[in-house]
Amino acid sequence: MPASTNVFVKQKIDRYELQQPLGVGGMARVFVGWDSVLERPVAIKFLHDHLADDATFMERFQREAKLVATLNHPNIIQIYDYNIHNTADGRMSPYMVMPYITGKTLKELLTETCARSERLSRERILAIMLDLISALHYAHNHGMIHRDVKPSNILFDEHDHAILMDFGIARLKEVSQLTQEGAAVGTPTYMSPEQAAGGVVDSRTDLYALGVILYEMLAGRPPFDDESMVAVILSHLNTPVPDITQFDPNISPELEAVVNKALAKKPDDRYQTAYEMADDLRLALASPAQSSNITPGFVRAAQPMIVQSQAAPLALPVKRPALNRWAVGASAVVLLALVAVFVLRNPLGGTADTSQAHESGVSSMTEEEGAPFLSSFAPDDATNKLWQQTSDGNILRQITPDGFYHFENRMPSTAETALYSPTEKYRNGLITLEATLEDSSSSASGYGIVFRYRDAMNYNVFAVDGNGRFSLWALADGVWTELRGQDEKWTENQYVNPIGERNQLAVTFTENHLVGYVNQEQVVDVHVDTSSVMEGSIGVYLASTASGPASVLIDTYQVGGQVPSMTDDSH
Repeated sequence: MPASTNVFVKQKIDRYELQQPLGVGGMARVFVGWDSVLERPVAIKFLHDHLADDATFMERFQREAKLVATLNHPNIIQIYDYNIHNTADGRMSPYMVMPYITGKTLKELLTETCARSERLSRERILAIMLDLISALHYAHNHGMIHRDVKPSNILFDEHDHAILMDFGIARLKEVSQLTQEGAAVGTPTYMSPEQAAGGVVDSRTDLYALGVILYEMLAGRPPFDDESMVAVILSHLNTPVPDITQFDPNISPELEAVVNKALAKKPDDRYQTAYEMADDLRLALASPAQSSNITPGFVRAAQPMIVQSQAAPLALPVKRPALNRWAVGASAVVLLALVAVFVLRNPLGGTADTSQAHESGVSSMTEEEGAPFLSSFAPDDATNKLWQQTSDGNILRQITPDGFYHFENRMPSTAETALYSPTEKYRNGLITLEATLEDSSSSASGYGIVFRYRDAMNYNVFAVDGNGRFSLWALADGVWTELRGQDEKWTENQYVNPIGERNQLAVTFTENHLVGYVNQEQVVDVHVDTSSVMEGSIGVYLASTASGPASVLIDTYQVGGQVPSMTDDSH
């Protein structure tokens, strides 16, 4: 393949038409392309010729591409396809296909903001940091380290969510002697001390880079900034972090403590996991009224680092639409990965359990919590605008003209959530859902109520499936726990209607007491460990299976009130 980027434009590479160059890096050239099969724009990354000519590197490149493509997270860029194009002159040109995202990079956003002598709002900084923390936490739990987290590798989608790019590229640079002159493993401005020294790196290296980005967003400049690459590297190794309050005196002691802990020279003195950092950030960036209740010195001492991949009984839902996954030759559909997240299987099987119905009181919600409401999804329903409504070809969330909330997941063995007004938080309450799993779904598909949703790693779900079973779970820091204390994952129950028939689900959650109903009959009543009690958002859960997609039509969704009776009325 010729080296000039201009030669590519308007060429047809397999099913993709190259339209215009996007950029050139140390390892690859990137183009805007058009997928003629799915009829959508894509970004196509071609490996440089001198790297493609090395058989050993090519083998490593293919392994890394496949590994990254298995990641499935809404804040990690996903690989749609990987292939090798044989050119007319007999050369092999490997390429990856990814979603084409038209938004700015964080680097561009920061440059524009600083040019106006402004800073990003605290709310925006927190949103960006939580997106990146979620992506890194997921990747780290699956044994992946980014190694080159920096603003130019962070892209914003149409919803202003931060998407982390170029997973695996830095590791390829690290093992190859074939990178172009001047290409470094990592970027000096965002390198951890151990990375700058050429030492062993782990997940805490990524968290250091995240600390540099946090500092830059708050101060308008990174902590160490010099034209000399050597000077920057030596600063990371030896120079104390400059006092961030000299750039913004309004930065609180709590927020300064988070920054300094993230930028500790020794990995053991830093945050040991991404979610540990997230907890402190939420407190440090809370509103003034909330901040007044924060105890000084809230930043926790370092804990032993544990980075491992946890198996889970349910597929982990992601918060935003997922895209196509990996394909070699024939297309294999999978989840958006940030686009990289883990694919967890949905539990199948279970024994019969016909629990008897019992009466149970429901506490009213306090004034501090989200307000009660009823969504009928009629065209004039004021709550419609508060539900997620997105479509990317694999995930569909839309309100139909005939008054349903249509939620569809076309990706195998994955789960999704559709949230209602994510800023509304509920700690105690009653939620009722009326929905039907469509006949086009795999019968083992699960659907139900999400509550106490803090993020993609922490929430509760009460669900049923098309085989007449129910289940109740808690997800805490990415680890699933079946809350009924039983060995089985899904339990058959005579009150659960099968696929194609409507079910009414209701769950009450009052502190550590959870009660679940199906079609007005109580099927579960448990008390949970109070340490898992939290407030959070609410919504709908939908999980597909390996054998097919999942599609559900939601009639109504109600928060508060009494458990309504099922009727024969239809839309």
